[in-house]
Order: sequence, then structure tokens, then C-alpha cells
Amino acid sequence: DLLDKAESQLDEARKKEVKAKQEYEMMKQAVGDETKFAAKDMEDAKKGIAAASEKQSNAEGELTVAEKELAADAKAKGELHHDCMSRAQSYETETKDRDEELKVIAKAKQIIKESVEGASLAQVSFVQVSSKLASRGL
Repeated sequence: DLLDKAESQLDEARKKEVKAKQEYEMMKQAVGDETKFAAKDMEDAKKGIAAASEKQSNAEGELTVAEKELAADAKAKGELHHDCMSRAQSYETETKDRDEELKVIAKAKQIIKESVEGASLAQVSFVQVSSKLASRGL
């Protein structure tokens, strides 16, 4: 009976050992798979970070270019505005001067008309009587 008991205990210990070895192999496989998947996820994350860094770098470069263009456009707008205001003022001055000249011409025309109204054609003449040519020695 002691032999049966010892064999039974040995058989039970072997079963426990086989079961423990299977559990160990399964756990080892699970940890190995988990490590492999984690490594792949980390590699994908690093690739994503590299792509995002490249996009950020490109975007920052484009932003710098856009800011420079904006500054140049703002400067051009300021110069154009100044030029436009100068020309508007010049136009206003020219128009005012032209209006004054037209008034003077109208007044002269009126004076001539009044002085010629009662006179005969023989009394009024705009013929050039004499001319003088002067030349300078150059």
C-alpha cells in the first residue's frame, strides 16, 4: 500500500509538473506576443512622430514664407495708399487751378466781348504789329 501511495503521489506530482510547464509555455508565448506587438506599436508611433515632425517643419516653413509675403504686401499697400493720396491731392490742386484759369479766361472773354460790342471791325484788330527775335550765344 505504501508503494501505491508513493506512485500515486509521484503521478500527481508529474501531472502538476506537466500542467505547470504548459502554463509556463503559454505565459511565455503570451508575453512574447505582447512584447512583439508592443515593439510594433512603438515603431509605428515613432514613424508617426517622424511624419508629424516633418509636416510641422514644412508648415513652419510655409508660415515663415506667408508672414514675409504678408509684410511685403502690407508695405506695398501702404506705399500704394500714400501714392494714391498724393495723386488725389495733386488732382484736386490741378482741378482747382484749372477752374481758376477758366474763370480768368471767361472774364477776359467777357471784357473783350464788351469792348468789341459797339465797335466796328476796323476799330478792333488783333494783328501782330511787330516782333523781336533775340538769340543768346550758347
